[in-house]
Amino acid sequence: MIRYWIQKILRFCGIVALLLLLLVAVATIFLFLDKDYEPTISLNTMELPVVRTEYLLCDSARIAKLTADFATHKSIPQEAECAILIALSHYPELKNLPIQFEFADLEDKILTANTPLATLFLPWKNRSYRININTQSHEYLSDSLRFQYASLNVQVAMIARGLTLIRNIADKPAYQILNKSYLSLNPAYRAEAMQKADEDIIAHGLGFQLYEWRSQAEAFIIQNPQSIAEISQIPQISTSKIRFLMRQIPIYREEK
Repeated sequence: MIRYWIQKILRFCGIVALLLLLLVAVATIFLFLDKDYEPTISLNTMELPVVRTEYLLCDSARIAKLTADFATHKSIPQEAECAILIALSHYPELKNLPIQFEFADLEDKILTANTPLATLFLPWKNRSYRININTQSHEYLSDSLRFQYASLNVQVAMIARGLTLIRNIADKPAYQILNKSYLSLNPAYRAEAMQKADEDIIAHGLGFQLYEWRSQAEAFIIQNPQSIAEISQIPQISTSKIRFLMRQIPIYREEK
């Protein structure tokens, strides 16, 4: 009887040891694949377009110009072409990254941005990225806060949120991306991350677009104080703070 239990314990210890070795091997592979990690994606404000208070719908000539300049390695649905290309023009540091934009039915988000699991563990320069835009209706959102019905300015700000999320993980090793995903399960961390994303959108010259998005969200919050709490992806900083931050950045002094 004792021999039987000793064998059971030894077998269990062997399985645990094997799993630990496997875990170490996987971690080693991850570190090897991430060995070329360098924080190389940075904003050069000299490459930004002139700040505009309001964007108008693109004509065919502008679509062609923006496509030539910013659509390399991008998959863009025609229905959102104008908004996506305008937003991309404010993120020149992402010009060469492969990004796929898709419409999707998302549970309770305006959009999601990530690198697919199939490419997550590749060297970061070989990854692809995906931004999913929600097409579902939200009973706790007004039409003006849904992508399909939002103004062009608000659509551009929404896409900028996705591009900022991509920018924040694009040159990061896999274990950092996984850690961010884990931490984002905490509502307080997620709110802080979204606030930093808003500040990044402003730094990229889209403060007026973010301001319009937040203004509409604030109006909806007043009328529906409980419902909006379910959406974590609306702008997390107030219109007054957006204005304050814009006054601190030189590019807004040349607005059109």
